Amino acid sequence: QAAMKFVRDPLPIGFLADQNFDGQPLYNERELDHMMYVQSVFQLAWWVGGIAILLTLGSAAWLLLAVDRRTWFARALELSGLGTAVAIFALGIVALLGWNAWFTTFHQLFFVPGTWVFEPSDTLIRLFPMQFWFDSTFTVFGLTLSGGLVTALSGYLLKVKAYKLGRRKAAKSMKSKSGKSRLRQEWPLSVYGWMFGLAFAGYFLGMIILGDTDHPLHWGAGAFGLVLGFWIGWAFVYWKEHKSGPAVRRS
Repeated sequence: QAAMKFVRDPLPIGFLADQNFDGQPLYNERELDHMMYVQSVFQLAWWVGGIAILLTLGSAAWLLLAVDRRTWFARALELSGLGTAVAIFALGIVALLGWNAWFTTFHQLFFVPGTWVFEPSDTLIRLFPMQFWFDSTFTVFGLTLSGGLVTALSGYLLKVKAYKLGRRKAAKSMKSKSGKSRLRQEWPLSVYGWMFGLAFAGYFLGMIILGDTDHPLHWGAGAFGLVLGFWIGWAFVYWKEHKSGPAVRRS
């Protein structure tokens, strides 16, 4: 509980350093260094997640304010849920087939090499054995997979409803069949292309500028690129749709 409280709140490293059992410190220097990295990664993920939620809610509100953009919201909900479910299912299969390799790769991505390997007698290993991480990982995978499927289903149902409502209320303003087909094929590629392209660019730019050891900052730069790509991608789709709309007939 003390370790989780240190990571979550966050607290200074002295809080863990003062933990003892029978007069002996619970954590050695290597464990304390590792917990500082864990706290940094957790806090970064927490803040990025909060910002992402706010941006998502703002984007959803912007899409829902106009009737002609509500199908975009439904489609985004459907694809994001489906993409999350597929990605987490693939990660789960990889983790299940090669747990040790997956666990090692995860730590190599998020932590400085050599700072996360401990002796069996160390406190962190006794408090959090491998079975704990295995169970926790697949619990998170299961919950995320379920959430992705529910989100995708909700988006699909909203999309069907939005299309029906749009046909009834704005039949004259509907685009041609070829225009709709082009938009459906175009916007996922542009939005996701911008998101993942800028995310990778941000991560590698962070590595070049910050060096090879500041892994949490690398991921922060990648997360910033992901969010920036979301906005640029949607702006591109919005601009492209209006640019390719029917020309105004002049007399």
